[in-house]
Amino acid sequence: MLKFSCNHGGGIDMRNTHRRLLDILSTTTVLAFMATPSLAQEAVWDGSDDEWYNPFAWIGTVPDASTPVIIGSGRVYIPFSGAEAAGVTLSGTGILDLDSDSSADGFGFVDVIGDGSGDVPELNFLDVSSAGSATIKASGAGNDSFDDARISFSQQSTAANATVTLSNGGRLTFRDDSTAASASLTSDASMIRFENNASAGLAHIISTGTSVVEFVDSATADGATIDVRDRGAAGPNLLQFRDTASAGSATINVSGVGQSTYADATATFFNDSSAGTATINLSNHAQAVFRADSTAASARLVSDDSLIGFQNNANAGSAHITNNAGSLVIFVHNATADGATFVNNLGGVIDVSLRSTQLGGNGTRVAIGSLSGAGDVYLGSAGVTLGALNQNDTISGTINDGYSVVARDSIGLGAFPSPTGGSLEKVGTGTLTLTGNNTYTGGTVISDGTLQLGDGGTSGSIAGDVQNDGALAFNRSNDVALGGVISGAGAIRQIGAGRTELTGDSSAFSGSTAIEAGTLAVNGLLGGTLDVGSGGRLQGTGTVGTTTVSGTIAPGNSIGTLTVNGDITFEAGSVYDVEVDAAGQTDLIHALGAATINGGTVNVAAGTGTYGTSTRYTILTADAGRSGTFAGATTDLAFLDPLLGYDAQNAYLNFVRNGTSFGSIGQTSNEAEVGRGVESTGEGNTLYDATLNSTVDQARSTFGVLSGEIHASVVSGLLDDSRFVRDAINNRLRAAFETPQITSLPVLGFVEEKNSRTIDQPAPAAYNGIWASSYGSWGSIDGDGNAAKMKRSTGGFVAGVDGLVTDDWRLGVLAGYSHSSFKVDGRSSSASVDSYHLGVYGGTQWGQLSFRSGLAYSWNEIDSDRHIVSDAFGGTVNGDYRAGTTQVFGELAYAMKAGDLAFEPFANLAYVNVHTNGFSEQGGAAALSIDGQSNDLTFSTFGMRASTDFLISDVKASARGMIGWRHAYGDVTPGLSQAFAGGDVFSIAGVPVARDAAVLEAGLDFAVTPSATVGVSYQGQLAADARDHSVKAQLNVKF
Repeated sequence: MLKFSCNHGGGIDMRNTHRRLLDILSTTTVLAFMATPSLAQEAVWDGSDDEWYNPFAWIGTVPDASTPVIIGSGRVYIPFSGAEAAGVTLSGTGILDLDSDSSADGFGFVDVIGDGSGDVPELNFLDVSSAGSATIKASGAGNDSFDDARISFSQQSTAANATVTLSNGGRLTFRDDSTAASASLTSDASMIRFENNASAGLAHIISTGTSVVEFVDSATADGATIDVRDRGAAGPNLLQFRDTASAGSATINVSGVGQSTYADATATFFNDSSAGTATINLSNHAQAVFRADSTAASARLVSDDSLIGFQNNANAGSAHITNNAGSLVIFVHNATADGATFVNNLGGVIDVSLRSTQLGGNGTRVAIGSLSGAGDVYLGSAGVTLGALNQNDTISGTINDGYSVVARDSIGLGAFPSPTGGSLEKVGTGTLTLTGNNTYTGGTVISDGTLQLGDGGTSGSIAGDVQNDGALAFNRSNDVALGGVISGAGAIRQIGAGRTELTGDSSAFSGSTAIEAGTLAVNGLLGGTLDVGSGGRLQGTGTVGTTTVSGTIAPGNSIGTLTVNGDITFEAGSVYDVEVDAAGQTDLIHALGAATINGGTVNVAAGTGTYGTSTRYTILTADAGRSGTFAGATTDLAFLDPLLGYDAQNAYLNFVRNGTSFGSIGQTSNEAEVGRGVESTGEGNTLYDATLNSTVDQARSTFGVLSGEIHASVVSGLLDDSRFVRDAINNRLRAAFETPQITSLPVLGFVEEKNSRTIDQPAPAAYNGIWASSYGSWGSIDGDGNAAKMKRSTGGFVAGVDGLVTDDWRLGVLAGYSHSSFKVDGRSSSASVDSYHLGVYGGTQWGQLSFRSGLAYSWNEIDSDRHIVSDAFGGTVNGDYRAGTTQVFGELAYAMKAGDLAFEPFANLAYVNVHTNGFSEQGGAAALSIDGQSNDLTFSTFGMRASTDFLISDVKASARGMIGWRHAYGDVTPGLSQAFAGGDVFSIAGVPVARDAAVLEAGLDFAVTPSATVGVSYQGQLAADARDHSVKAQLNVKF
């Protein structure tokens, strides 16, 4: 039997034995075993030795690449590479140590299985050994201390490309400069630990369930990828860095399962640990917490619906942190973020309220290097210092005094009063833009750079006082107010197009204010100097410091006084907007120092009322004296000019009558005529005085409502509507002579009727008859740029009796009534007309040629209303007057037939005269006296009528139509002469009657019985600037 010398605790020290001898022994041993048949396929360590290569320490067989190995007790030592096995199972108290350059590459797998009994199997890689590409598993029975089964790497050993899986209480440890290299490490309810300068290398680490992955004692995650995934098991899934450990440049993904608190999966840094340059992604209610002097260093953190916390002297370093919707960043106690960049997006919250003294914090500000985004910031009674990175940032969320309930709950705090008094400090040279409407109440400090409220939009504000030693800029397009006190020696800039109002006592402010655009309204006290740029406007009733005006200054918010606690200088091109009223009140600038006027314009806005030329307005007073004059003065009054005057301390304003006549500002002939009429009433007349003190636009509007053009436009309506009586006569005569295309005219009776007639033959020419016809229409006449548009409607009836006086001639008389309405909305005027008609008519027929004619007169009773809107002479003016319409007409027509179709070309000529009686309106100064006057027109109409009969289910029907061209001769624009009380006569024109118009008619009649017809018809008159429509349904019965 061969004998071996042993050392190293009973193991064989093969480092001092020739390898060839080992080979001989191994071969001999194998041959010996082969000489005796055996059923065992496994190599079981018997614990009698401690070296893998001792063939006598194995039971069953000596391990080779095809042999499963079981080590249930004892310690097995592999001093160098070459060991092989189909797989190795460690259990009980079995321990396998790989040393020197040994490797697990020769093992198909290694399973480390603990049973929770207290016996712990171990797999240890020592002294630059390697796991190679082995598949390694460690599983336990669920020990909470993660110590059922152990795997460790130490003394610069490496996990190489191994696949390591831990479950149910297993533990994997890297220490003493060892590395996970490029291994794949998966842990479920187990622990992976890196310590004493160990590195995760480029490994991929997956941690699920209640696992813990921790880096301690200067260990680093290096360039690894670490996925921390919570499976919803009891307890959190933790990733920890502590005791100067670092996340290196790792990519860390921490994902929870969306439970109610941010504790599903947690990455924690404490005790001087660092996030290095890692990328840390948080999602679904995960959290990353920095404590106890740890730092986020230069890491990039992205949080989605998760929490990032800094507390107990931790800091965010120079990290870049993106806080997305549903996410929360909290600062507790002395945590800070001087060099960090935070992007706080919509739905994200940054909460520093846990530094509030009510919560045990020190109440001081949290320093954040850069903060931007649409998320909210909660201050509690603490504060935040922003801008140390000298960047330009925009915060569109809200900064307020509140706190996050989730943040409070996350550190186990109970209920407490809502804190107040949060504050903001702006540092650094950059610009911080706030576009949210912020409500924190502890005030604002601008130590450096610019704090800008708004970014050209309609939001961006703060509340409370401002200590301004940098620059405070207002950049909004609408109105905003700041009621707090502004102090310090910085700058105030109004740069937005909107209006900023300052109402606080900022007299202690010693800096400068510049109004570059928009309006600054000072209704409180503002110290320092003030410069109104060429695009800016200063107004208000407060007090400002020494002021230079290159733009616009406007004391008051209507009429008021602006006090200058110092000197005031008006530069060339400046504008002084002055408001005055007829009672003698005026805007005033009161300078407690001197006033220097180097030019500029005084622009006077006069309120309504009557201005006396003897009234003097004081618009500028300088206690220390005035020098210089304005270049001139303007006003919006049309007929008065402002006149400036001066003495040693004051500037004055008077009004004088200019040379502009009232009528000259009229843009239409009606406006000019009314202006001339008003001016003729003279000073002291209500209309004159009111117009004298009006602007151009006011005067033109006044002339429009004073014009009384409704009366002239009613004449247009009467001239146009005269056709309805003519049309009724024509229809009757065509019906009486059985002319084609007759209207279904009601015939009330005949004498000695001998036979019935068709639809288009309602009255035999051989008999006398009584007839009646109704009519109605609606329409409008457009304005012509002088008179305004008129809408109209009318309805009425005509009845007549006629008979044959010879074999060829029929004569008759008629009477009728109609009611018409006229409305001119542009002049707030309306009129209604009741008309009574009387006339005679006659006609004859020579073969196919017909002649029809008539003469009629209408008595028109007119009631009018004009509604005048004016402070001086407003009210309603009424008119009640008469007008007569005389008309005569004649028509020639020729009847033709082509089969069932009958034609009748025609020519019609009519003369119409409307005479309006003189009358006077009632209702105050705007009432007019109108002279009696006649307006007449001649109308010609040329056209064609046509009709045809046809059957519909044995019912006889008749279709008819007409088209024609109507032309008006003469002055189609009626006019009337009128005057105001005490004034000259002037002429006003109404809307014009259409010069040329198309006349249309279409109808359909049905003979429902031999003596009754029903029908429907449309009549229209269409012109470029006028239109009229009529639709009529009728039942005609012959008896």
